[in-house]
Amino acid sequence: MAATTWSPAPYIGKQEWLLQDGTVVTSPDFEATSSGRRVRIVGTQTSVGSRQVADLITAAIDQVATERGTKRWMRVFDKTAEEDHRATAAGLNGTVFREAVNLHVNDQSQNAYGSTTLVWDFEALGLPLCATVFLTFSQRGAARHDVATKVVWRDTQMAQTNEVPSYNSYDGSTLNIANLYRYSDEYRNVEAAVAKKGGILDGHTLVARAHSGQFRQAVTDFAARAKALDDLDEISLPDMRDTSKPQFLTFKRKASNYNAAIHNQIVALVQTGPLLEQIKNSYLELVSAMSRLGVVFKNKPGDNEFAKAAAGDLTTLRAVIEPCEDATHSDGMDHQHTVSLDFASGSVIVNCGHTTGMDEISEAWNIAKFKAEVVGEVDILLEYAKAYRNPKEQARIRKIIEQRATPDNL
Repeated sequence: MAATTWSPAPYIGKQEWLLQDGTVVTSPDFEATSSGRRVRIVGTQTSVGSRQVADLITAAIDQVATERGTKRWMRVFDKTAEEDHRATAAGLNGTVFREAVNLHVNDQSQNAYGSTTLVWDFEALGLPLCATVFLTFSQRGAARHDVATKVVWRDTQMAQTNEVPSYNSYDGSTLNIANLYRYSDEYRNVEAAVAKKGGILDGHTLVARAHSGQFRQAVTDFAARAKALDDLDEISLPDMRDTSKPQFLTFKRKASNYNAAIHNQIVALVQTGPLLEQIKNSYLELVSAMSRLGVVFKNKPGDNEFAKAAAGDLTTLRAVIEPCEDATHSDGMDHQHTVSLDFASGSVIVNCGHTTGMDEISEAWNIAKFKAEVVGEVDILLEYAKAYRNPKEQARIRKIIEQRATPDNL
């Protein structure tokens, strides 16, 4: 009978396992038959079916642990997998760890849908275990603004499935311990230990808050939480290695996406709010006063435009005055000239929509000039052309003043 040929099997990925003594062990190399149906650890004679690789790895890790006088504890997954599962435990996407944070707190309009999540990452002292604090600001149109904080950390129970990393979480109201029934004795032990310690992240606001229609209050809440969390250098969370007497594991700060740029943007939103409210109130008084003078706006800034201004978009702070009456137009209104008030620059803009073809202008000028040359009045014609605009503007101003409907209540 021909001998079985064994070849390296690099397609069987390496695994890392944490032992109870705090050391990390890497799974051994494998080799397989030419058909790939049987596999074994390099240097051994015992083989198993290709679908039993996980059992063979576990047995190998157990053997190493026994030789070191300890036991297998949990599997350590790669960084991306850990991040993805940690984010999932908080109801988020793992991209929050890998993409630059984009501040979505920028609009109060009905189309403002999105969220901004700030992340503070921590790692346990002497162990490859991570914990993360997530702070999320969510917008659902103009009426709903939610601020939520969630703490997620790797479960440390001795018995784990190890198919995927297991995490515990706390959102300010509910403590979720992986694989523990909420009303079990073990769970009550954890609750008692947390209460005795003073809570999860004692001194920090964690409970989720819905700020219905209160954009400014929501941003202020978000800013206050972010500043407080950014002061944390370490956090202490329940360690579940002994469920009868749960202790606490210290996690040191590792990284965060909260930076100076994001801080300045949030602070700017908080600080400009009261000032824009003053501007808005003064603006409304101005509009009311001008309306009593007969100057009516056909479109003017409202709450949405001032919210955009708070985010830095000043182009919306502009109002257009209703056109005045003009008997020379078919419908009695002058639609060729508009007057706009730009509050951002303090400018009054007058636009003329009347257009005259160059041929028409040239022909009229040539005729006028010819007539002036005939009678020797070219100089007078040129002076008239220079002064032409002034009487027209003055007449328009007088017309506007005459059309004002000033109430007789002085």
